Amino acid sequence: MHELVFKNNTLRWACLDGKGRPKYPNKVGNRGRKPPKMMDEVKAGMVLFPKEIKAIESGELYKMVLAHLKKYVDAPDLFQRISTSYILLSWLYDRFRVMPILRALGDFGTGKSRWLTVAGDLLYRRIRLSTASTFSPMFHLADRWQGSLVIDEGDLDWRNTQLETYLLTRYEKDNPFCRSDRNQPEKTEVFKAYGPTLLTTRERFRTRQASALESRCLTQVFDETEREDIPRNLPRDYDEERDRILSHLLYFRLTNFNQDFGDPNTNLPLVKNQSKRLQQIVLPMLAVFRNDPEVTRDILTFVEQQQEALYQQRQASDEGLVLIAYLDLIDEGNQEPAPHEIAERVNRDLPRYRKISPKGVGDKMEALNLKRGRVGKRRFVIYNPDRIKKLRKQYGLDRDDPQVVEGKPRAVSMNPETFAEAWS
Repeated sequence: MHELVFKNNTLRWACLDGKGRPKYPNKVGNRGRKPPKMMDEVKAGMVLFPKEIKAIESGELYKMVLAHLKKYVDAPDLFQRISTSYILLSWLYDRFRVMPILRALGDFGTGKSRWLTVAGDLLYRRIRLSTASTFSPMFHLADRWQGSLVIDEGDLDWRNTQLETYLLTRYEKDNPFCRSDRNQPEKTEVFKAYGPTLLTTRERFRTRQASALESRCLTQVFDETEREDIPRNLPRDYDEERDRILSHLLYFRLTNFNQDFGDPNTNLPLVKNQSKRLQQIVLPMLAVFRNDPEVTRDILTFVEQQQEALYQQRQASDEGLVLIAYLDLIDEGNQEPAPHEIAERVNRDLPRYRKISPKGVGDKMEALNLKRGRVGKRRFVIYNPDRIKKLRKQYGLDRDDPQVVEGKPRAVSMNPETFAEAWS
């Protein structure tokens, strides 16, 4: 296996010989393939490569990356550990079929950009961009280098439909981003999009497919730091520290890439009411750390927090508010409430600008797949107990203590020691 390093101000091949020693050949393969030519984005540091290979044990590497993050970033301890796990996963991302987006959410001055810089600099082939840039360089650079995107201030609204579509495409392997050639409309341009993504935003997404994009993110809300030991600016020796860790991360990739990670679908801890998408996007991280009970515990704890946040978002959405009002009326004995009755219940606690009309209620009921009926002039929502049961689970309105779902092959509990054993 060969990788690229930025050595002596030029791109070189890097690999390990049969004895595990670093080598930097000028050509590789039977045809003597040379390294890619130096591009402006590499010279400018927009795309970041290690400078050499340095051996290290995986456990020590995890501790080193975590200590580096804690030195320069103030964030909850659990998120520091999740960021560390994500960094190591990024160096093996092409062994898996999905990659979550790791996102920091918060107002200005909360340390999001510092986290993005420090964590992003350690990702595999980091490509740093801002949404202030035009969209075109993003998918061209990601296609050319097939690395990790680091996007600052990635707030999306209805004007950012291309970026939204691209991010939705990027999380899954073999799902290229396509667009028509402006000069030749009959010609389709195809770009490889899959890869790790770090993102900062000030707000939740406000787009047509906001819920779909939110479901692909692992999100941490940032608060303003109270630590006095966090340097206001990165010190002069920061680049040297970063390059040393990158050299170890390259060794981690070269020595672990061909590892057998097994079939995660037969060992997934299936928790009652947990989002299947959330389970899907954390599988790669669980696979990489399947034999480390402590890291596995961190991942599963963070997943539980993400699930709770997902329930809160769903319940606060227009569909969630309509559903809650509908269920309240059912619980009060009104088995087939009319849209205007649901609207009245929803609007009791809503500000004027958010009030929902009876027609709006009907649209939301259609989105929830609840059918409407009519008898004479009276319109009502048809009572469907099976569908209502599913919606209660989907919106977190019928939750018990987490339970493992039965009937799945080798399903295990949330106990991380048991989980690690099941992977082995």
